[in-house]
Amino acid sequence: MPDNQKSVTEDIYKKVYDNVWQSYQEHKKKKLLWDDQDLARYVLKNNLVKALFSAIFCDETQDFTRIELEIIYRLSIYSERKMPSNLISKIPFAFAGDELQTLNPTGFNWNALTAGYT
Repeated sequence: MPDNQKSVTEDIYKKVYDNVWQSYQEHKKKKLLWDDQDLARYVLKNNLVKALFSAIFCDETQDFTRIELEIIYRLSIYSERKMPSNLISKIPFAFAGDELQTLNPTGFNWNALTAGYT
């Protein structure tokens, strides 16, 4: 992730990764559990997302991770078409959210989100 999109320092990230994330992953593996991110990765890896929708409306966007946004993008019929970059902003995506209400530490940033869709 580019430095200007990081929401925590490298030190804090490392502490959470070492002290929380690793044990969480081990717990899931031992109990044969998946979380929403595991499911999202599986769906993308196995090409199970179909481009079916001409317009996409999303609420609570502040809680989406990059992988979930990739799924949303691939749901659009326009994701399978080549188009000039000046027309990308015309693709009908509507995102609503409030970055002050983020429930998960997704690193959500409106500028980063819109950069991928403009």
